[in-house]
Amino acid sequence: MTEAIKAKIRKGSGSSDSKKLRASGKIPGVVYGHHSESKSIELDLRHVQNLLAHHGIGAAIDVDIDGEKVFAMIKEVQKNEFKNQILHLDLQELTKGETVKIHIPLHFLNKDQVEDSVMMVVEQVHTVEIEVLPKDLIESYDVDVAGLKEQGSITMAELGIFSDDRYNVFADADTIVASLVQGGSKEPEEEESDALESIVTEVVDQAPETEEE
Repeated sequence: MTEAIKAKIRKGSGSSDSKKLRASGKIPGVVYGHHSESKSIELDLRHVQNLLAHHGIGAAIDVDIDGEKVFAMIKEVQKNEFKNQILHLDLQELTKGETVKIHIPLHFLNKDQVEDSVMMVVEQVHTVEIEVLPKDLIESYDVDVAGLKEQGSITMAELGIFSDDRYNVFADADTIVASLVQGGSKEPEEEESDALESIVTEVVDQAPETEEE
């Protein structure tokens, strides 16, 4: 079942109106599409927070705008990272049979099965752009790295999504997505720590002379 959220047409505009909206527990947003005019909307902040707690960029949702139903995708979420505050929500209207482009994050699974005190997994690609029909939208893609001990690296061509006819992936087939590399010994860090401790000791030893001056 597709997630649904209610919205109202936004009457005001500008930064001052946006501040008033946020102060009243709402946030501004926009819905746009290739076959319809952009609509400035306002949404309840708590409803948006609940939506984003379960879904991310790329999620397909039903938006009820003053009684008018719109099928849309979460395209962008603008935030104030310092305050962990949602500022604006961009929604792209979806049309049946018409593809959309979106960047999705890659999630790397089973790293603990191949990493040890010497070897570590390096994630070399974190997002990938895809083109897909609305009915096949995905919010992320899981990459299983358990086989890295045998093959050493995973390329884009080895991901199931790359050969799936439902998705057009905008990346070179030989792009390395993840690799297993030697992380190195911890001894240099310990030596550096010992050297720092020695310097601190010297400074402390000199401190009484400075105070007497």
